[in-house]
Amino acid sequence: MNQSLPAELRAGDALSFAVQTVALDPGTQLFFVLTGIVRNVPTRIQIAAVAIDDAGVASFTIASATTAAWAPGRYEWVCFALDASSNRIQLAQGQTRISPDPAGANPADPRTYNQRLLDAIRCLIEGRTQDDIAMYKIGGREITRLAPMDLLKWEGIIEVRVRRERMRRGEKLPTKVIGITFGGR
Repeated sequence: MNQSLPAELRAGDALSFAVQTVALDPGTQLFFVLTGIVRNVPTRIQIAAVAIDDAGVASFTIASATTAAWAPGRYEWVCFALDASSNRIQLAQGQTRISPDPAGANPADPRTYNQRLLDAIRCLIEGRTQDDIAMYKIGGREITRLAPMDLLKWEGIIEVRVRRERMRRGEKLPTKVIGITFGGR
């Protein structure tokens, strides 16, 4: 295949694309199957070609109403051809990301996993009580809190991950080096 599924899709957008395949026999069907784990739930989406011309170009068209139901996340995809005898042939595979629908009924959190984790750790640090009890045991149940130094350690580790993500996205980040000059010019 010369082309594949787009690298990024947005739920709620109408989708139309073409894929150049090898010459296929008449009656062959072409479809993509996307699989992913979204919020710990296995998810599968099937996209069938609308038409395949004589040159082997397959056209795909999906309405906004259909894509609006797609769960945002990272998906693996496989492109299959199914001939008239129901023999399936894998043509290509790859990955795509489905972004959340900005106009959807449920607003999506645009933060990455690491950013959400960093924000949660900072909330814990800010909201810590001043008592020095690290563990509670009530009626056979236990609650153990992280020590402040452990929280600060994890904050530093996750902060580095968030910084790397932001650099990969091309964001300009402030440096952490501060220059100080004493005296003179």
